[in-house]
Amino acid sequence: CNSLETFDFLKKFENGRRDLQWTTGPKLFSNMLTLLSECTDAEDTWEDLTAQSATETVATFTVAFTGFKSAMLSELRHDDQLEYLRTISKPDTMTVRAFLQRLKTLNSLAKRFPDAPATNSGLTDMELKRCFHHGMPKKWRDNFTVAGRVYSSETLNAIYIYMTTQEAAAPVKKPSPKTPSTSNDSGDNQAPRSNTTPGGRIQPNDPCPLPGHGNHIWYLCRQNHFGKHHADTHRPQTQASTSSTPPGTTTVSTPDTASSSSSATAAEQHFIDYDGDADFSSMWAEADEP
Repeated sequence: CNSLETFDFLKKFENGRRDLQWTTGPKLFSNMLTLLSECTDAEDTWEDLTAQSATETVATFTVAFTGFKSAMLSELRHDDQLEYLRTISKPDTMTVRAFLQRLKTLNSLAKRFPDAPATNSGLTDMELKRCFHHGMPKKWRDNFTVAGRVYSSETLNAIYIYMTTQEAAAPVKKPSPKTPSTSNDSGDNQAPRSNTTPGGRIQPNDPCPLPGHGNHIWYLCRQNHFGKHHADTHRPQTQASTSSTPPGTTTVSTPDTASSSSSATAAEQHFIDYDGDADFSSMWAEADEP
């Protein structure tokens, strides 16, 4: 399960716990295991955490549930998520409303990261206004300034209403229809072309070329059918198999700590992005309206 799927599960479980009144230890443990049956990794993590539980009480469940959340979301970093939110821009094909809703949802999720501070987590109201304003197209922001308005002096709702009027004057672009691409030597017709890579093909470690996706590498993009979130067959070089060694040959190498660390860092992503195919409909949202 990826981070979004984990948050979705946690939300559904908490809803079930509240609405169906799962108030006893045995009921909580039983339903948790049942709901986890669709994700093997999550199920194994839960079973490891509960293997030493001598009794099934609400108290022991709370401890296990907290440990499960920390284990499943261990790669996320609260500060990295906020830094990401401070840099995103609205894609041309996304409505102003959808952009604001996803911005607020991702900020709300950041407050639930395992390493989020107990107080002052997430973006402040002022930062949220800034991120929303700065994420709008430059022409709209220029018009906002020419109109004598300053985002820091406006409410988020006022900025939202202004940007929707700009949107009405320049409707959101519809996504270009997908057209079949011709086959190539590698047999992979999914990756976008790049003028900076061998053969013009983007590499797993290259920045994602899709609109609004500039904060992660191509390998980590959810729209890469051969990346981490799908087939996981085209990996960064540091993760690729070394099976090219001729049969019968034994090699001994000394790891290059510096380069390995640098490559690993480049392939890591400690925040949740807002890819177009991500389902935010059932996530924690602070409000339906701005």
